[in-house]
Formats: sequence, C-alpha cells, structure tokens
Amino acid sequence: MTTRTIRVAGRTGVSTRPDDFGVFDMLDDAVIVRDMDGIILAWNRAAEQLYGVSQEGAIGRFVNHLFEAEADGILLATKAELADTCEWDGRIHRQRKGSPQVVPVAAKGRILRDTEGSPSTVVEVTKRDAACEIGKNAPTLARLLSATGTETFELDLSSVAQRIEDQDGLAHGGDLLPGDRDLVRQVMSETKIVSVLSDRNESLSPAPSSSELVGDNILSIWPEESAGAFVQASRAALLSDSAASSECRMLRDGTMYHAQITSVPSVSADGRKSLIVGIRDLSAEKEAYNRLEASERRFRHLFQYMPIGLTQVNAAGLVGRFQELRRQGVEDLSRYIDDHPEFLEEAIEDMHVEEVNEYNLAMFGATSVEEMRGPITRYWRNGMDTIRRSLEARYRGEHFFKEEVKITRMDGSVADVLYVASRHGSMPDRSLVGFFDISDRKRAEEALRRSERRYQDLFQAMSVSFWELDLTDANDYLELPIFSGTEDLKEHFGHDGQGVAQILQTTRVVDVNDSTLKLFGGAGKAELIGTIDRFWTEEAWADCATAIACVLKSGVSTTIETRLRRLDGSEFDAQFTLWIAADDKRRGLAAVADISGRVRAYNQLEQSEQRYRDLFQHIPIPVLQVNSGPLLEQIRVLKESGVDDFDGFLTSNPDFIWTAMEGTMIEQANEAAVKLLGATTAQDLEGPITPLFRDHPEIYARLLNNRYQAAANFEDEVKLTTFAGEVKEGILTVAFPSALAAQGITLNAFVDTTEKKQAEKRIRQIEAEHAHAARISMLGELTASIAHEVNQPLAAITTYGEAALRWLSRPTPELSEVHEIVTRIVLDAQRASSVIARVRNMASRRNPDQEVVLLDDVVAEALLFLKHEFQASKVTVQHVPAPDAKPVAGDRTQLQQVIVNLAVNAVQAMSGSDGQSRAITFRSVCDTSVVRCSVEDSGPGITAENAHQLFQSFFTTKKDGMGMGLPICRSIVEAHGGTISADNESSRGGARFSFVLPLASCS
Repeated sequence: MTTRTIRVAGRTGVSTRPDDFGVFDMLDDAVIVRDMDGIILAWNRAAEQLYGVSQEGAIGRFVNHLFEAEADGILLATKAELADTCEWDGRIHRQRKGSPQVVPVAAKGRILRDTEGSPSTVVEVTKRDAACEIGKNAPTLARLLSATGTETFELDLSSVAQRIEDQDGLAHGGDLLPGDRDLVRQVMSETKIVSVLSDRNESLSPAPSSSELVGDNILSIWPEESAGAFVQASRAALLSDSAASSECRMLRDGTMYHAQITSVPSVSADGRKSLIVGIRDLSAEKEAYNRLEASERRFRHLFQYMPIGLTQVNAAGLVGRFQELRRQGVEDLSRYIDDHPEFLEEAIEDMHVEEVNEYNLAMFGATSVEEMRGPITRYWRNGMDTIRRSLEARYRGEHFFKEEVKITRMDGSVADVLYVASRHGSMPDRSLVGFFDISDRKRAEEALRRSERRYQDLFQAMSVSFWELDLTDANDYLELPIFSGTEDLKEHFGHDGQGVAQILQTTRVVDVNDSTLKLFGGAGKAELIGTIDRFWTEEAWADCATAIACVLKSGVSTTIETRLRRLDGSEFDAQFTLWIAADDKRRGLAAVADISGRVRAYNQLEQSEQRYRDLFQHIPIPVLQVNSGPLLEQIRVLKESGVDDFDGFLTSNPDFIWTAMEGTMIEQANEAAVKLLGATTAQDLEGPITPLFRDHPEIYARLLNNRYQAAANFEDEVKLTTFAGEVKEGILTVAFPSALAAQGITLNAFVDTTEKKQAEKRIRQIEAEHAHAARISMLGELTASIAHEVNQPLAAITTYGEAALRWLSRPTPELSEVHEIVTRIVLDAQRASSVIARVRNMASRRNPDQEVVLLDDVVAEALLFLKHEFQASKVTVQHVPAPDAKPVAGDRTQLQQVIVNLAVNAVQAMSGSDGQSRAITFRSVCDTSVVRCSVEDSGPGITAENAHQLFQSFFTTKKDGMGMGLPICRSIVEAHGGTISADNESSRGGARFSFVLPLASCS
C-alpha cells in the first residue's frame, strides 16, 4: 500500500464543513476528523476497514468511547507539539474497546484553526504499520520464522539510500548501479545489519546464532556474487516502496548455500530507512528439487520406453460431471447409468488422450501422438463394460482399477490387454492408463484351455485307466531327514516296511476316469476315491513306494509292471505309469493298463520263441539266418538309378555278384547246417556267404534277380560247395519274412537231395533194366504175331516168285507182269525187314533216338504190330486220328512201347468179359501246345481202391503180372515232358488211359 500525505487545510483560518468530508472515501488511508473535544466528525471507508467500525457507529461518538484511553496518544502525548506546530507524525497502537486485537498504525495529525486562529478541528490520517506490528509480535513472529527455517534481518539503508537514488536518477530508470561493481561493493560494505528479527532454527543447525552478526556489514551474509539480488531489493524499497523476492546464493559461516530472499521496506523507530530481509535456506529444497527433476526425467524416460502402453488422459470434463452428480445427491453411479444409459457415452467423450508413449503407439497401430489424441471412445467399442466399471470405481473414490479387456486398434482390429488406470489426489483431473498387451498370453491361455479340455476329454474317454493323485503327504514324508542321504530308494524300501506303508497310505486318488471304473469295478467313482494301498498286492507294495518316491525325488516319470487288485479282490497284471508336473509335486497323474493279455502273449511268445530256437537248432534240415542289409541298400540305389534289366546289369557288371556275396552275412546256423557244410561250430559259418556259392555264381545270380524283383521267396535246385570242398545237390529255399525283410534278414533252408538224386538215378537204371526185361518178356508173347507178320510177306514173296517163273517160262515172257510181280516181292521183303527191325529195337539196349513224328503215325504202326493179337482176342479196334495233327519230339520206339503196353493192358482187361463186345478206341486230339492220346476200352474199368496205385512200381492186378508196365509208361511219358493219367471216362464204358505230350518246337 502506498502512503499518501493528506493536508486538509494548508493555512490557518481555513474552515471545513462536514459535507466536504465525502471526498475522504476516495482515499486508501484511514481519515478521522474530530473536534477539539474528541467528538468524531468524519470517518471514511478506509477507517471502517482498518478499525472494524462503521461510519454510523463512529461519527458523533467520542474517540475515547471507541478506543482504549492509552491508545489516544496523538492528543495526550503530543499536546504541546500540536500547540506549537499544529502537526504530529508517529506510530501508535490502537485497541478497540471490547476487542483484544491491537492495531499498530502510522499516524499523521494536524490541527485546523478557525477564523479567529483558535484550534477547532483535528484531522488524523493513519494506515496499518507493518513495522510496528512486527515489533509488537516480534517474539511470536521470530519463533514462527525460526520454525520455518527463515532468518530475518533488518538492514540499515540510511547511509546508502541517497547514493542509490542518485544512481537511479542518472540511469533514468536503467540499471547503472548493478554494472558498477566497485560502487556495489562499497554500498554493500556500508549497509549494516542493525538487528536480527528471527534467528535460524537452532535445533536444525549447530552454527553460532545470527544475532552475533549485528553491526557487521552485509558482506558477512550476502556474497558479492549475489549482489544483483541486493541491488534489486534495495531499489525496490527505496525507489518504489515495494517488496522484492529472488533466489540467490548466500553465505553462512563461510559456506555458500542457496536461499530465497524476501525483502520489504521499513522505517526504523528513529525514522531511518531500513530493509527487512527474510532469508530461507533452499539447499535441501534445491537438492530435493534436483532429485525430483531427475526422477521426473527417469519417469518420462520410463513413460516413453517401457514395454507397456502408457496413456495420460485428461478427465477434467468427467470430474465436472461427477461433481454435478454429487451435488444432485447421486451415490450409486451404476444405478444412475442404468437409468441414464446415455451418461456412459457422454462421460467417455469427456475423457481425452493427452500423451502416449512409443509402445502405446505401436500397440494401437498409430503413427504419431497427434493421431491418438482426442476422445477415448474409438478405442473402447469392444470394452464398454470394462470402462463402465472403471468409472464406477473412480466415482467410489478408488484410485486404482485394473481388468482384462479387448481394445480396438486404429485399424479396427482387436487386441487383448490388461487395462490399468490410476489417478493421484494432486491431479484429480488426470489419469495415467497402462495397457499390457496380453494377446500372446490370451492365445496361450486359450490353447491351454483347449488343451485342458482335450486332456479332460482324453482323461475320461481313453481306454486306459487314469488316476489323479494327491501326493502332498507323501512328498512331505520324503522330505524328512532320513531320506536326505538315501540314493538307492529301492533298496531302502526293501527293508523299510513302515515307510512303504506310509507312502501308500498317504497317496490318495482324487479322481478317476470311466475306464478305471470298468477296470477296477464298483458302483461309482466314489468307491475308488481314497488311498492307493488297497489296489496293490502286498508283495508289490515296495515297488509302488519306490516308483512314487523316485518320481517325487527326480521329477522324471516312471513306468513299472506290477500286480494290482480290483475291488472284488481279483488280481491282474498291470503297467503303472506315474508322472508329475515340474512345478507342482503335490499332484500326479497315473495311467494303469491291464497287460494280462500282453503278459500271457509274451509268455506264449517266449515259449514259442524257445520252441522256434529248439526247432531251428534241431530240425534235420540245414537252416541259415542271413543278413543282407547292405545288399538291400545297393538294390535300392540301382532301382533309383533306373536299372530295370537286372540280368543285363549283372552281365555288364559281373563283379557285382561277388560284392553282393561279400555283403551278405551268415548270422546263425543250426546243427544240421553245421554238419552239412562241414563246419565244427556255428561260429565257423558266420561271415560272408561267398564260400557256399564260389563255384556256382550262376545260382547266386538267380537268387539276386529274384530278390531284385521283390519276390516273396526263392526256390531252386542248386549245387553248394561245403567247407570241405564237397558238392551238395539239393533244393534251396530262401524266405523273406515281412517282419524281417526290411532289415535284410532272410531264412535259407537247404534240403540235401544228393543221396535222393543218386537213388533216383539208380531207380531209373533199374526201371530201364526192367523195361528191357519187359520188352524181352513181351517178345515171347509177341512171337506168334511176329511169325505171322514175317510169314505173310514171305508167303507172298514165294507166291509172287512162282508166278514170276511161270510168266518167264512162257514162250513169250510177259515182262510187264513179271515187273509188277517183282515190285510186289520187293515191298513184301521190305515189310518183313521192318518187322524184324522193330523187334530188334525192342530187344536191344540203346539210347533213345529223338525225332519229330506224328503221334497218329506211331499209333498206326503199333496197331499194325498188334493186329494178330487183336484178331486172336476178337477185339474191335478204332483209330480216330487228330484232324489237325501236329508233330511231337520223341523216340518212336519208346512211344510205340507206351501204346503197345496200354493196348495189351486193355486187351487183357477185356479178356474176362465173356459174351460182351470187346472194343478199343485210339483217339488223338491237338491243342495249342500239346497233343493228347487216349486209349479207351469196353472192359470193367478201374476200381476206386486201385486208382491211386496204378502207376506205382510192382503194383499189378494180374496173377502173373510184374507190375512194371504202367510205371515204365509213366517214366517214358515224363521223360518226354508229358503226363499220363487214368479214369473211367471211356466212351466205350470201360477204362480210359491218356497221355499228353508237348508239341515239337518250331525250331
């Protein structure tokens, strides 16, 4: 407040009237006008404010009636001064009657005289005196300032005031004084500390009291580097009578510190100009501010770069809405929103994004902060329920809210986030919102839920019995010190029966699936809930305890095979598997499978394997187990390279056979193989198969080709060379079992036919001898026919010779007739020669002569040979040749012997049929590749008991028969590559013997 001097009447004798006093209301200072008796004539508005008494309450009253008597010092204490000078200027303290408040004021008074020069009116101008007020309340104020850490000094400016005012005038309002460092230093050295109004808080500082500084110049507290603040405060006090405030560095006990300087102008009790300076130490505040500033920088750094979407929201509009609702008495915001649904949309529109960090931009798909600023509505289209609950929590006064929600990105896509909103009491209109992207976690949780659903479905639907186990007590038991050094749990539980019982009787089944109910029986799952000891047979308790302990100790699942017990007491073989989660040993999952069938099958398989091994070892047939794995790899490579003609490949690459042999290894051999191949032990045969086929590579080539074509097996008559160098003949069978073929394992069986071959060779020799004997025997039976056959052409020759002689004896010989007769003689001679040759051939031992013949020609010749036999036995003969006859390759004489034997057998079979017609039909039929010849008779046929023995050696139905005719026929036919058979399908009603021969090759 600026002090103004009021001079009411400048000269003696000037009169004033009460109605002129209204102008005093325009003044800022209190004006009181009274007469010489003390009656108040005027009281302006500033006096009302200063003393708290209205104009109506003051005008017309005595001053002493308003104030305590001692307060009216302006008259009592200065009456003499007023009488002499008519003016008074000083400080007084006024206390309104009935009020404890004392008002210190600076007062100026003047006595006005009337026209006669007598004192008539006293005009008093007063204003509140801060210096007096401070002085009066100095002890209390000093304690207050000390408690706040403020030191207050009174500085004497009287000696430097004029110099500062002069410098200001020279600068014309500029800053000349601060620029003159020497002048400033001189001014500061001349400015003295005249009093200490308040000292610093003694409890906070052990330094000497500031009162010791009285009389020093201010350089002891005000360093030169802060001279600018001193000049500013001094000029403000001296030139504009105003306060000043600044921050600068000050000095205390030789130590610099930051301080806040507040100064106000004052006038000392003796009228000197002074400066009241309050110095508050800001060192701690500065340090705290610096820490706060650093913290804010860290916060802003975190705000920008934390991997969390952070948003600062301006909620001033929302705060206003809430204030209005509270004025209306709304307590339940949720109910209010239900009644006024539009409020939610309006409230969200009042919340604006102000600032976001980089991670938030990326999360929402924005390119800049500006793009995201504005109402939050667009981000919450999918989360209105969450934002509503957030607003309701804020209305209840909660400072923190969090919830998982789906927010909408800038492109319209949806993201799962954890929404966290907080607000601070110091900033009620701002909220800090955090978005934690939990999309991956949500996807993982959804996958986990699906997995759990699948697990539950599997748990219930699997055909295997599943138990969910509570292992808490068992795990606690295993944590006891007695198990701290136990390494072999199986051995431990083998001797600790009490520990075994403890584990089984504390491990509980808490849930089972339907398969468990089926496996263990019971009316419901509740019967299966409980400890597991009742499901284990006593002899298997230790195994169960060991399995549980091992899993709990190691965390690794385990599987054992054991014996379990159903609720009805029956036992079965089971596979028990137990595993636990790595992070929770209290829960376990067990799977129980009934393996009774498998155990039985295994036992049977084990027995079967043993039988196989016994059979393998003791079967009288040599068997080798061979591994051709490397060979299979070579075959695979060849097939992939496109080799189709494997025979051609072997021809071009003969070394491949030997490589294949070396890669085909004998792994096992039975006793028969060891004996056959001339080895001492089975180990002698282990190794490459090369020695067996070294002399017979063509056989191994056939085997290779068979394997290359992926045939199921191989069988061939082969020759093998034993380790002793002996050659064995036999049938080699190589099987490729499907279960072992992929591994290259084959079984090779060799049936030794060496002795059989020799026996067959001997039998063929015997048969040949018997055939020869049969032919000789047959010669005796055919002698008559031979004689008849030879006699007929000889008789004809004789007759023709006699006739020729008669024709020649005529006088004129008939040479033409003689020529014809001689021709006939030659033909009959040839005919007789042929008969004799055939008989000689049948009787002689010679190798068969292979030639191409028509089978019907051979039949005709045989019929001519047997003509006399047929006639003697009264047998009718019919020959039905093939209409499209084709030749066969064979020995004519041997084929004639077959026909003759079959014909003679037919004649003999019909010899006992008296009174019946006897007939034989010889029929030939050609097919595309064979010719069939059948001999059909009208005899009694073949009996069932004899049908399967007809072609066996020495079997006969004749009293004097040798049983060699039909076996010889079979041998001859088979030697010609054909077959022979017999049945009762004769067109004549008797037996039918048929043989089939292959047609001769076109080459």
